[in-house]
Amino acid sequence: MAACKTNHIQLPGLKMHYASAGEGENTILLVHGYSSSWRAWKGVMERLPGDFRAIAVDVRGSGD
Repeated sequence: MAACKTNHIQLPGLKMHYASAGEGENTILLVHGYSSSWRAWKGVMERLPGDFRAIAVDVRGSGD
């Protein structure tokens, strides 16, 4: 099981929160739905096989 790590990235005019898990070569970008946050994907991210890296973003105005 991969542990989820959260962080922020500063983009021009926007500070964005995201979580990542895994360190594999294959990357999956996960985007949550309305009235949710990256945490909707936490269970999926923790169970991904070792050859995957998952990044779940908080849509602007949601989550952290």
